[in-house]
Amino acid sequence: MRRAYGCQDGGGGAAGPLLSFTTNFLSPPAPENPLSEGGIWLPQISGQSPIATLANLAYNTQPGGTGLNGDGLAFFAPAFPNDYIIEQIVARSPTYADPSLIELENLARFQLIGPGGVFPAWYESNWEHSGQYAQLILISNNGFTYLEGPSNPGPVAGIQNGDVLRLAVIGNLITASHAPAATPTTFTIYAQVTDSTLTTGGPGFGGYRFDPPSPTSPPDGFGISRFSIQGFP
Repeated sequence: MRRAYGCQDGGGGAAGPLLSFTTNFLSPPAPENPLSEGGIWLPQISGQSPIATLANLAYNTQPGGTGLNGDGLAFFAPAFPNDYIIEQIVARSPTYADPSLIELENLARFQLIGPGGVFPAWYESNWEHSGQYAQLILISNNGFTYLEGPSNPGPVAGIQNGDVLRLAVIGNLITASHAPAATPTTFTIYAQVTDSTLTTGGPGFGGYRFDPPSPTSPPDGFGISRFSIQGFP
């Protein structure tokens, strides 16, 4: 099944926010660039790179060499409760090798803020592929504030194929954790903070690359094979 939904009954027969969602990026509709899956992902934010898909794979198309901006991002369009847990499963080619910074990101409470509601803001957990760091960041109008990080989890937390990366936003508690592929339900917390800047908004995922792709680090050699959201009313 390409994607699965769980619905909340809002009372009186009215449907409330979704409580769960999972996609494995199956084909069709993959391949897509940008990711859409029938319009359930929001249009691209100006200045950011699209997320593309192949069968069972979503990956960042950022060309690299763009400094701190231009991450590949995808935000989920349907409404969710304000508290939820996001998980992504890493899809990393066994021959993938890149000496520079490559990240996978979970994104939460995306919203438009400021006068006229034109400035994007969200929470972000990101994991550097070799385990150099894991961190929690508040993004606002393409600027960022470290909430916790950059922490240094070390090589044991390097991102490998089949690993699970989790971001939980429950009230004002924001937690990033990691489970290795061998024990995918055993999570270690690497960054946790309380922050009340953003209290509403939707989930998403993304990625960042510092240098341009190479023969050993193609864009589709490093991404995710599954993305899921569990909401709490």
